[in-house]
Amino acid sequence: MSDLVLLKCDIGSKAATVLCPECGRVSRQILSASYSPNRVAELIRPHTCPICETVYRNCNASQAGNWSAAFARYNRNADQYNQSVKDSYVPKPSTEVTPIASSVAPSQPVTSAQAQTQQYWFCGVAINQMSSTYSYLSDIGRINIGTSVVVPFGTNNAPKVGVVKTCQLLVPREAPYPLEKAKHIIRVATEEDMHPSKPVPPLFDTSSQGYATLASALKQVVEKKAEDPTETTLPGRSITDVQADGEKENTLATESTPSETPGQSPSSISISASVTGDTSVSPDEDLDRKIERWKRELLDTGKRNKMINYRETKRATLRILEPEASELFNKLAFSEKPLTFQKPINKDTDLRTYSMIALMETLSYTLNVQVGDIKTAGTIIEREKTLKNLRSKAKLAQEEQGTNILYLCFGFIYWREQERESSPWFKAPLLMMPVTLGLKSLNAPFTLSRYDDEIEVNPTLDYLFNTEYHIDLPTFDLKNRQSFDEYFSQIEEVVDKRGWKVVREVSLGLLSFLKISMYHDLNNNRELMVNHPVLRAMAGDRHAIGDLPAQAENFDFDGVKPNEWHEVVDSDSSQEEAILLSKLGVSFVMQGPPGTGKSQTITNIIAEALADGKKVLFVSEKAAALQVVLKRLTEVGLDDFCLSLHNYKANKKEIIDSIGVNLSLQDEYIDSSVLRELTELFHDRAFLNAYAGDLHKPIAPLDQSVYMVFGRISKLEKATVLEFSVDKHTEITKEQYASILYCVSAFEKALHNMDGKLSDNPWFGTKAISSGQTYKMQLLHDTEGLSASLRRITELSGKISTQLGAGEVKSFSDTRRLLDISSAISSRPSYMSRTWFAPGTPARGQKMLGEARQHADMLHQHMDIILSAWDSSILSIEPERTRDHFYGDFSWIYNAEGNEPIEKRLSEQKEIAEDLKHRIEDILTAYHEGLQVISYNQPDTADNIRMLRRVLSLIAEAPYMEESWFDARRNAEIVPLIEEAIQHSTAISTLTEEVLKAWEPTALELDADAMLARFKTEYVGMFHTWKSGYKEDIKTLRLHSKAVGGKVDESTVIEFLQRIKELKAEKAWFEANSDALSAAMGNQYRGETTEWHRVRESMSKALEITEDFPYSSISGETIAALLNVTGSLQLTGEVRRITEVLAEEAMTQLEEEIKCCRYISGYSSESDISLDILPQIDSFIENCGVQGQYVAEFKTAKKNSSLFYDDITSLLSNVTAVKEEQTWFNNQRHELSELFAEAYKEGESDWDAISSGLSTAESLTALFEGTVPETIIRIACAQDAVDDSFEANIAELLKLVDESEPKLSAFSAQFDADDFDKRDLTAVADHYDACMDGFGELNKWLDYAETREECDKHGLASFTAEIANRDNTVSDVQAAFERGFYIQWLNLQLDRVPSVQSFRRRIHEQRSERFVKLDTKQYEIARKRIRERIISTYPNLNRVARAGSELGILRHEMEKKRRIMPLRKLFQSIPTLLFTLKPCLMMSPLSVAYFLDADAYQFDMVIFDEASQIFPQDAIGAIFRAKQVVIAGDTKQLPPTNFFAASTSNSSEDYDDDEGYDDEVYDSILEETANILPNCTLLWHYRSKHEHLIAFSNQEIYKNELVTFPSSNESEPDTGVEFVYVEDGYYEPSPRNYNVLEAQRIVELVKDHIEKHPNRSLGIIAFSEKQQQAIALEIQRFREKHSEYEAFFAEGKEDEFFVKNLENVQGDERDTIFFSVGYAKTKEQKANGKPMSMRFGPLGVSGGERRLNVAITRAKINVKLVSSILPSDIDLSRTESDGIRMLRSYIEFAMNGEATLAAAHKNGRPDDFADSIAQFIRDQGFEVQQYVGCSGYKIDIAVKHPSDLVEQFVAGIECDGYSYVSARTARDRDRLRSSVLKNMGWNLYRVWSAEWYKNPEIEGQKLVAFLQRAIRACDEKIKVRKSKRERKKRLSVLRLKKLEQHEKLKNGANNENKRQKRQNLELNVKKPRGNVRKRLNGKPQNAGLIRKLQKSVRKSANKLRNSGAESRSLSVS
Repeated sequence: MSDLVLLKCDIGSKAATVLCPECGRVSRQILSASYSPNRVAELIRPHTCPICETVYRNCNASQAGNWSAAFARYNRNADQYNQSVKDSYVPKPSTEVTPIASSVAPSQPVTSAQAQTQQYWFCGVAINQMSSTYSYLSDIGRINIGTSVVVPFGTNNAPKVGVVKTCQLLVPREAPYPLEKAKHIIRVATEEDMHPSKPVPPLFDTSSQGYATLASALKQVVEKKAEDPTETTLPGRSITDVQADGEKENTLATESTPSETPGQSPSSISISASVTGDTSVSPDEDLDRKIERWKRELLDTGKRNKMINYRETKRATLRILEPEASELFNKLAFSEKPLTFQKPINKDTDLRTYSMIALMETLSYTLNVQVGDIKTAGTIIEREKTLKNLRSKAKLAQEEQGTNILYLCFGFIYWREQERESSPWFKAPLLMMPVTLGLKSLNAPFTLSRYDDEIEVNPTLDYLFNTEYHIDLPTFDLKNRQSFDEYFSQIEEVVDKRGWKVVREVSLGLLSFLKISMYHDLNNNRELMVNHPVLRAMAGDRHAIGDLPAQAENFDFDGVKPNEWHEVVDSDSSQEEAILLSKLGVSFVMQGPPGTGKSQTITNIIAEALADGKKVLFVSEKAAALQVVLKRLTEVGLDDFCLSLHNYKANKKEIIDSIGVNLSLQDEYIDSSVLRELTELFHDRAFLNAYAGDLHKPIAPLDQSVYMVFGRISKLEKATVLEFSVDKHTEITKEQYASILYCVSAFEKALHNMDGKLSDNPWFGTKAISSGQTYKMQLLHDTEGLSASLRRITELSGKISTQLGAGEVKSFSDTRRLLDISSAISSRPSYMSRTWFAPGTPARGQKMLGEARQHADMLHQHMDIILSAWDSSILSIEPERTRDHFYGDFSWIYNAEGNEPIEKRLSEQKEIAEDLKHRIEDILTAYHEGLQVISYNQPDTADNIRMLRRVLSLIAEAPYMEESWFDARRNAEIVPLIEEAIQHSTAISTLTEEVLKAWEPTALELDADAMLARFKTEYVGMFHTWKSGYKEDIKTLRLHSKAVGGKVDESTVIEFLQRIKELKAEKAWFEANSDALSAAMGNQYRGETTEWHRVRESMSKALEITEDFPYSSISGETIAALLNVTGSLQLTGEVRRITEVLAEEAMTQLEEEIKCCRYISGYSSESDISLDILPQIDSFIENCGVQGQYVAEFKTAKKNSSLFYDDITSLLSNVTAVKEEQTWFNNQRHELSELFAEAYKEGESDWDAISSGLSTAESLTALFEGTVPETIIRIACAQDAVDDSFEANIAELLKLVDESEPKLSAFSAQFDADDFDKRDLTAVADHYDACMDGFGELNKWLDYAETREECDKHGLASFTAEIANRDNTVSDVQAAFERGFYIQWLNLQLDRVPSVQSFRRRIHEQRSERFVKLDTKQYEIARKRIRERIISTYPNLNRVARAGSELGILRHEMEKKRRIMPLRKLFQSIPTLLFTLKPCLMMSPLSVAYFLDADAYQFDMVIFDEASQIFPQDAIGAIFRAKQVVIAGDTKQLPPTNFFAASTSNSSEDYDDDEGYDDEVYDSILEETANILPNCTLLWHYRSKHEHLIAFSNQEIYKNELVTFPSSNESEPDTGVEFVYVEDGYYEPSPRNYNVLEAQRIVELVKDHIEKHPNRSLGIIAFSEKQQQAIALEIQRFREKHSEYEAFFAEGKEDEFFVKNLENVQGDERDTIFFSVGYAKTKEQKANGKPMSMRFGPLGVSGGERRLNVAITRAKINVKLVSSILPSDIDLSRTESDGIRMLRSYIEFAMNGEATLAAAHKNGRPDDFADSIAQFIRDQGFEVQQYVGCSGYKIDIAVKHPSDLVEQFVAGIECDGYSYVSARTARDRDRLRSSVLKNMGWNLYRVWSAEWYKNPEIEGQKLVAFLQRAIRACDEKIKVRKSKRERKKRLSVLRLKKLEQHEKLKNGANNENKRQKRQNLELNVKKPRGNVRKRLNGKPQNAGLIRKLQKSVRKSANKLRNSGAESRSLSVS
């Protein structure tokens, strides 16, 4: 497989321009991956070239260069280029064939059944480039499309070459031509066949016997091929090869029936086949088959089509008898006056006319008097019924399809297919005039008038005759009144040739032929179809539709800035999903259940498309759907940009004017302030969303939202308030919290089991884990005798305490303290001071004692170190002063490695510093000398020294300089001049050198200019050598030439003179510029002989010198000094000396040494050496001297002679420490004496004794808690002694304590409390006794302890402790815990939700109100922005429009009054302008095909509305005209069926028996695409004012997916769904098929409706067409009797009254719908108790539930289901129909209300907050109902009216809970939902949970006040409604009385008038009767009198008719 040629593709792009190498066609294709060079690029899907049929998968750029010229032509005009390729392409002959699948073996006989299943290859062959194709059988299998073949043609079967256009494998019944009549392809054409060198002789003589033999043999071959269709040629062999093998059956043709025409049926099949050999079916082949099927369904050329075979039927046609055809045609064609059908004369009301006619008949002269213009066949009654039916069907077609189907057919052709006698005749209409039937009132006659359409020649018949018989019916042109006769004369000439005939009959009928234009549309645009992704997907190519864009998933609509969208009407979030897909360019299906705002969504989609500059095509089969959208666009001011063309032939003038008026539209101005408002809207929206999001955002890990917690807290409002904390409660997960609640619940139960306070239990606080006998015995063993011991200890402790004066002793710890006091007294030291018992003294003394010990130790340590190496005299030195000279900056001298004495190191460093100083001074001396030489002054920095050295070195090297050279600006001017002088000097040198090579120096002095002029002007021509001056000049030149005696050549002379001239010119330049050069160079300038290299060198050095000075500026004094240096050899030598001193090497070495010196800091090359460096060196040298003196002193005091730096540093450190310690003791002397008293002996103090005494005092002070009794102090200080029994008591007490302590520990270990040793010993003994006696209470305590421990494990220790602290007095433990937990959690988490934390009701509602206002206002802004954008693209009217331009054409047509250009032609002429002015076209599928040329009109988007009723074939033309397809409809509603189509199609069948209905349900374009395109469903239901109207469908059909809104008054009469039972009703079986009693009940309801609700629109829906007719008849009778109600039934209103059936009501909606079931038991079934038949017409067949869904969702306010059956009458066991099952459920619903709905009983998600608010309202005395609604959305709280007499909700309370946050957008949440609810009568109030949590009391008061106001408002409304009803009732009674009086008066007057008229007529008639009879008797020649009488009668009748007595219009024969 070859590759496409890649012509152009950007790197990284997928869009490629490619060329087909077979035919040269250029196209744009999409690559599968981004393009990168140097590789073959793969296409995203295989591409089939539409011209050559070649299939490609890849493209390659290797051959692009060979097609560059073609690509250039394509770029100039792409369409013209590809068209030329298509026109010039000649397909290559192909010899490949495709085998046919075998089905029957050749040897087996073929039965008739098998023959019908055999498959044959039929090829459509075009002969001589004819547009038509002829079908031939292929005996050699499949043949490639485009292959040239030889076929027999014509009556003589002459071989002709044709091209195969189609090739299809078909069974006989699908064959396009009868199998036995079909001819066969002879062979594949050869080169000789296509280009014969001589005439091709006939293949054979058909008259010969051999032909008959061959034909017979061929027939056998055909039969054999039918048996084995797979038999074919071998692979790789051509057909000619097969012929050569002798298979003659493949090369012969046969014809079974000779005829004048080729005898072949033109093939309507057009399937493009790819290269043969591939038996798999490609998507293109599938699509081709689809296309052919669509075309067949559009083109009906069967005999059931009345356009082909017109059959008159009872109700669909009406034959016109008079006037005759020509007269009637001219009346209608040239007069706008309507014609009247005859109407019978009423004898009672038209007595005079009746009597006069009777007189004429008595005279035996029948008067053909017709009061009426048109006479028809049939009886008058039947005619009236037929006209009524025709008018009804035609009107319905206009409303539903926008198509006129009522035609007056003038003339018929009687034709037949063959000339045989047995061939049947068919009758087909010729001229078709569109007409309308009018009816002014019920009793008026029908009128016939011409419809505003063109008169058509039968197009279907024309197509059939053209394709089958090559007959072109002449076109009809209405010029004058003779046009009709002239046309029929032409027709008669045509048909007479074929033996057919024409009759000039006239018939009125329902016809439709417009779909033929749709057929041609598909037939001519295959390429557009096969390349359209949606159509490819419909053919099975699932890859044609790409993936949904990522941004379409979970799109944040509120995140889009308002100025980025252009919605013009309200849209909820589900609608915005659809709008988003449309903006993304996605083709999708928009499912629009009833009332979900499909039209408003389409309006927004169109608006967005217009704003984006897109071209939109809006298509709908139903005119009403287009009008609804157009109305919405009109309301928003965008109708100016829409063109509605729903009708097939719209009024041309109106259409053109509506287009042209746009040219005068004024520009729109948009104020800049709107951007601010849109910005505010964006921020307000974000503000509202932030609150809703934060409020309901689950916060991890608890996974609860703030709202949920608000709810729990509100519900637990009355719980006990506890203060406790929970460990890490912000880290508690949802699962952990559930465990916690479980534990708390168990804990609560254990507490309740205690039956009292915790503290009352003796085991309160026990640690025991068991209460068994083992535990009891062990505890008794471990604590035996504890109670007695405790009581004895109490006794002894009291005695001892009394002796010591130690106070009362109660507890065990007091006893231990008493023993500790005794022990302290016994172990006291020998000396203690009373001051030590003062408060704080022991602690302060111990602290000071520690410090004193530490300082004393340090002092002795440092003294020992010093005196071990130094004399004591050294202690007198001042360490601080000495340290400065040896530490810090000079320590480096002594820290060097090695053991040299410090005096030597000091001397060395001093010498180095002095040497450095001397060298610096030498350099600075030379530096200052240099500055003096150049008269310059600057700081002594290293950079300046180097700068001076560079300047001096340049001066020394420069030979000379000029003052001006040091000026940089002047240098810039001089240098170019000098450079130019150097060039001229070089040129002089070069020219001189060249001249002197051949000429003497004297030659330079010649007058070269004059001589050269003579040689160029005078010395020319043949004889120039003869001129006198020539020889003289030659002689002169020879004198100066170095060539002696040589000939001087003229060319050499001229060249020499030219050089001399140039040389002089160069010298002249120097003369001209001498002054400037002298000024620049001074004395150095010597003309052209100047030493230029020295000048350039000196100038360069001067420039370098200048650049070295700051800012490149040198003072005049310095310049003069510099010039002096260059002019003085002495100064030059001095400069060189200074330069040597300042050499770079010396400077670099000096800088390195300076940087290495530790005593020099802050050095840089910019440092001033004199001021910064030298002072530091001097300071260092001075310090070295001072340190030397100190070193000498140290050597004297040292005990050994060696002195090192470490010795000095150690000495200084120790001396410093000694002095610091001595200072401390001196400072603390007073305090130490005061603390230690007599024990302080300064350095000789006994620190241990002091410490012991302080410790004893401190212990006693601690034991007595600060104040030691005087008795104890005196005993401690040895002032008093104790009693002798003291020691014995102490010993006994100590023993008892030691024995009791383990027992007490064993007992106390059983409890949590650790204070047993602090309790009263007697109380402990009592507690012990109680426990030992109360082991039964231990079980209760253990249960409590275990549950508490479990709670503590979960971090609830604080909570259980709080419960314990309250001693089991909290009754609601769990509720108290939850409340406290949530409050703590909330307080910590509110910081994470700032919008909730900062919530303020007033601010939030203000922002919400502003959002609502701005969100609504943005639509107006969007409208203006769209208008501004579109109008800005309009052409400028101020420019002159060229006559042939689109603007010129439109203007010209606008100015016309007649002969206006047809719209189709106009649209072809102005496609660009039309799209500019009207970027949105609104059409029916028929209009699309008729008006819009596919090549000129390609749209960005096509939108289908009510797509469920559009056949796929009808939609194809619109689809392939658009890039993006939006299909809107509802797959759950009515599909297209023949039940409805039969009324308006060409079928002659009538459905008169509803019970026999069993028609097929066809797929619509909606069903075809619903499974291949993305689906988007609209979910919000808006239409119904009562929720019950949609609730049933929502549950049964839409699975409760719709968002519906509850009603505030569900019990109000005439709202919702009501059941009306007609108990006596019965069904009359065939042929009537209706329920008349039910129809009469409907009429009663209509009357009641008009009286009660005259302003509500009304529609009636019947199950069947017969029931519809019965109801319509009863309605007509009612109207005839009650003319006062006629205004209600008036036609032309927006929502006019209708009576329809299930099949044609889709798309209609009314306030009230009466639904008549009709079906019921028959009289017989009722009488005999038999069950009713389960036959419900269309409801019982497939799709019946969809029909019912349509019917029950048409009402906005009220549905009355009128039925003669109950649910029990429908036996579901006898039917499987979903429609019947659903009907039974609907009747139950109508009877029982929402009780039958499952969704109405689902309360959804629990809402604690809403529950708490509801309880609050109940507590205030109101009655509430929660979760009101039948769908997923419910009102949180509905408050009922307090009166039992009023069944109504007075208010709806909504929280900001789950319903609130479930809204996807802020608009849904804060505006749309509340708006819908308010429209449904709800008085709404919002409770904000955040505000309620903060201020529950205030918010509660506000809520109660609102409810009180709501009740008052409701009472006021009830009062007003009641007053209006009473007033209406009184008016109705008065009106009835007046009508009765009026009728009585009218009837009396009419009866008197009738009586008087009858008498007068009788008198008038009787008088002339005898005279007339006498005058006429026997004299028939007196015809003049008869004519006068006839005229008189006609005049009288006309007078009656024109006087307004329409009810008495007459017609009698």
